[in-house]
Amino acid sequence: MTGVVLMGGKSSRMGTDKAFLKWDNKPLYLHSAALLNEIFDEVYLSVNDAQIPLLTTDLPVIADSFPATGPVGAMVSCYRHLGTSVFFLSCDLPLITSADVRHLIKKLDETGGCSMYFNESRACYEPVCSAWDLAVLEDLETYFCEGHRSLQQFLKQRAAAKHLPFNTDRLRNINTPDDYEMLSKIFVTVKQS
Repeated sequence: MTGVVLMGGKSSRMGTDKAFLKWDNKPLYLHSAALLNEIFDEVYLSVNDAQIPLLTTDLPVIADSFPATGPVGAMVSCYRHLGTSVFFLSCDLPLITSADVRHLIKKLDETGGCSMYFNESRACYEPVCSAWDLAVLEDLETYFCEGHRSLQQFLKQRAAAKHLPFNTDRLRNINTPDDYEMLSKIFVTVKQS
């Protein structure tokens, strides 16, 4: 399995590219890459073209072949490039831990398909922290090529398993400056305890 940091989104609600916001003295994308590097031999960055000259790492990149199609387009781009099972982690989920990632890999090993947390409070899957085997990535590519863009709809159609997270706070993502400030405070508190 290959680890991929999803970081090519528009960040429109943030007003600046959130992948480059500082988190624990490094950009968010490098924080996520460091977490995946603890687990996977190979880690890639899924990026948009504008991000490539801004990167400060020698990690390999996969440029999004389908701009402005959301995470589903980035995931299909990665599938086509890698041809392996993939663990996807969005750079805007900075509270996710290696235990969360390992749990989803274990669930994938047990059941196959795809493995991700289900956020009961929002009644939705969390596909940007997820493990996917090749067969389901192939199905996702077909779904995408038919013109569909909703990962939630794809997962509902498949009746994907609803794995409950150890801690729902770790599923909080950074979309706005307020989110960034709030999660930074939580991170500092957790780090000091």
